Amino acid sequence: IELTDQSEAREPVVLPACLAVPLKALAAHLGRLPILDYAACVLYNWELVDPTRPVSFDNVRILDTFTQLPAEEWFFKTHVVIEYHGADAIRAIHQIEQVIHQRV
Repeated sequence: IELTDQSEAREPVVLPACLAVPLKALAAHLGRLPILDYAACVLYNWELVDPTRPVSFDNVRILDTFTQLPAEEWFFKTHVVIEYHGADAIRAIHQIEQVIHQRV
């Protein structure tokens, strides 16, 4: 892999057909674009270390990373935990709104 400055003109990267064809078919099947996005990097890329325990930093394992560095795994873990607990935050906001409307 050659890393270049973003301002440099580069030739487009072309995947070989043996990779591009199944990637495009899978993306079409999933109704997604054939790109590596947030959902693929984070939301579909983890598992619980111990399925009997809740989602937490010490109970989430990232399945695949680019660098295998701990910092990258922690970056992805942070997003997993935030997304998971975000549902609780949304519920709490809804409950607060209901209480406010009852008092008005």
